[in-house]
Amino acid sequence: MTKLKKEDLSVGMVLAEDIYSNTGAVLIGAGTKLDATHMRFIGRADMTYIHVEDDVIETSVAPAEPIKQATADKPKTYQKDMPRYNLQERYQNTVSKFKNIYYDFRLGRVPVFQEIEDLVEPLYEAILNDEHITSKMWQIQAYDGYTFDHSVRVSMIAGL
Repeated sequence: MTKLKKEDLSVGMVLAEDIYSNTGAVLIGAGTKLDATHMRFIGRADMTYIHVEDDVIETSVAPAEPIKQATADKPKTYQKDMPRYNLQERYQNTVSKFKNIYYDFRLGRVPVFQEIEDLVEPLYEAILNDEHITSKMWQIQAYDGYTFDHSVRVSMIAGL
């Protein structure tokens, strides 16, 4: 096991120890092979050092992508020519899987942050790729102002 500054990490390295939040929740589990998403997350996190497996450092992909490059990725663009997603189907699938995670949590299994992020990210992408999402939001507002206001507040809290 080697202790590295987060700036010295690269895609392909494997975590030797869990990464925990300030509240003790596992954010990224030991044994996880770092990818660009992990690198961006670690880049934003309030931590200085990360423990990685020794044998993977020598065999990591060369040239390794440093964390500075991973966090400097261009922002995603969402274009009309991107594939359409069935938003309702994606939503129902996400809710079903999230219920399973919640059920497991009630039984004592603590979910890993990455597991939840991997579950929610495709739904988030589908929403951002839906060119009709704004009109759908205004339909909610026109039908029921309270539900619309509540949804916006919950979204802001979730974003924070």
